[in-house]
Amino acid sequence: MILLFLISLELLDTIHLNRECNSIEVYNNNIYCAPFTGNSIFMLSESKELKPITFTDNPNYRIYDFSITPFAIYLNNGSSIDKYYLASGITEVILRSSNISSFIITPSDELIYSEQQKRELIFLDFTNNIKFEKNEIKANHLCFANDQLYILTKKALLISDEYANILESKEITKKVNKIFADSTHVIIFSSGERLAYLLEDDWKAIELPHGIRDMSGNNRFIVMLDENGSTLYIYSSSLIE
Repeated sequence: MILLFLISLELLDTIHLNRECNSIEVYNNNIYCAPFTGNSIFMLSESKELKPITFTDNPNYRIYDFSITPFAIYLNNGSSIDKYYLASGITEVILRSSNISSFIITPSDELIYSEQQKRELIFLDFTNNIKFEKNEIKANHLCFANDQLYILTKKALLISDEYANILESKEITKKVNKIFADSTHVIIFSSGERLAYLLEDDWKAIELPHGIRDMSGNNRFIVMLDENGSTLYIYSSSLIE
């Protein structure tokens, strides 16, 4: 069941970007933005300027999604996941695959990624060796929060432990392709749409004044990249009132 749910969003800031971005990540209260194609991701400075972090010489590198860790940036180009070391500036290929739909890095530096065509989740240890695989799970998007793995499929949100043992399944009746989860919220949405869906006892629809291309955040704030990829809307993490 999905209920229409009107809420008050506390808008903290609006930031207009000088380039089009496709995905965002928040790490240590810093906001990172990435274009769909390019050789750099960008960190938003205190003066609201985008500072490039160049990880390759290839200007046509595709960035489907990325993840920030204390010492490295992981990037998914659809056919490989690459690791850029911040200290040395070296980029290495962690793994190659035919169709990587999504990946996450756990707090213990282990990597989980989805092989959508093969309907598999692959779990790597911190040395990037395969620990195990889970079959018959066609994941569109992955997220990790509260020591739980959130697996978004076409028809359901699967909530599992870090080994993909399913703890709960929430049916989805709307077309969505992304998930955001933090310590207090689980939200699913479809890129470009103005409706997002908050998980409580049931799904509750949130109508926003702008479309969402991507979403990230932490315990302090939630950041939404608008449907054009050119504006960041920063809301208080106390999203629901």
